[in-house]
Amino acid sequence: MTGTLFGVHNFEAIARNGLVQIRDERTTPAWHSFGTLLGIPPNVVSVALAGTQGSGLRITVAEVGGGVYFSDCTVEPTPGTGANPAWPNNCTTFTNISPP
Repeated sequence: MTGTLFGVHNFEAIARNGLVQIRDERTTPAWHSFGTLLGIPPNVVSVALAGTQGSGLRITVAEVGGGVYFSDCTVEPTPGTGANPAWPNNCTTFTNISPP
């Protein structure tokens, strides 16, 4: 499990049973599955979070075969409010950045 502080908000992520879930304390429910987001690899074994400039959160995952992927998510305003879609649709398609 990993977490990151974005402004005054704390986000947590976990890779469990090959799937990724993100916790956003501002939403109900608080946990959001990333099993349906385009480009996310199967069999994820680890996940990391990092704040990006502006209103973003980067999710980086590694899968059992060694592949590494990332997605950028808009977290301000709260996903599911204003013009920001709800989780996980507030995130970009996962991009493969696996090492050679």
